Amino acid sequence: QNSLEHLQWKPLDSKKMWTQVCWLTAGKLLLGFDKPWWRELGFRLGNTASTQDIEHVYYLGSEEDFKKTPRSTAGKHTDENRNSLLLSYTTEDNTFLWKYLSANNTGLAPFKGRPNPHVNKSEPILPEGGRPVSAEMVQTAVEQLALLHNVKVDDIPPPYTAIAQIWPAAWHRWRPGANATDLIDMIARLDPAQNVYIVGEAYSKDQGWVEGALRSVEYVLQQHFDFQPLPGMPTAWMKNYAAPHRPK
Repeated sequence: QNSLEHLQWKPLDSKKMWTQVCWLTAGKLLLGFDKPWWRELGFRLGNTASTQDIEHVYYLGSEEDFKKTPRSTAGKHTDENRNSLLLSYTTEDNTFLWKYLSANNTGLAPFKGRPNPHVNKSEPILPEGGRPVSAEMVQTAVEQLALLHNVKVDDIPPPYTAIAQIWPAAWHRWRPGANATDLIDMIARLDPAQNVYIVGEAYSKDQGWVEGALRSVEYVLQQHFDFQPLPGMPTAWMKNYAAPHRPK
């Protein structure tokens, strides 16, 4: 949707298709710990929802889960290796704090992390990519984790690594009053006189998921190119997906 707004194409301008959907912001903060401290509190897998800025907390796997499986970390897996990952997944307003606490903001010191004995020395302490993580961002996350789990901040070991990402337009939603069934067909080919087709999750019935993009492509192939469904494709997958209202 964001890309369509920058195109100068008369059929697109006349329909104002981008006004029919809105985009939602999302973010993720991944913290690496020396041990899964949350398991001592009764949390092993799954996730916890919070009204704080960390919002959804997912308890990911730990190296101790693979004690019986040969793995390569700093040479070989050892019983002392309990490295664990914890993920915070945020949406909409809850992402604003983490965006502000990014290390590329003036005056915020970057999070440097620290070496881990079970990670190869050739590997960077902080993963490459993502949004720059500040020390204040990590500290704020730890403080909110302590409040969420009803423990003291000092009871949570400091993370040895961290990485964050924020997507200003992570996925889309139809605006109230939008008739998705009609609009999906319209956006697929705005101008019947031109062979220009628009597909993607933004204008689909599965917004926010790759299935939305795939179904939008399948609809164009079947409706405008007379393609037959792939063998084994459930008939219900495309049933009532859109309402064709004009000749191909």
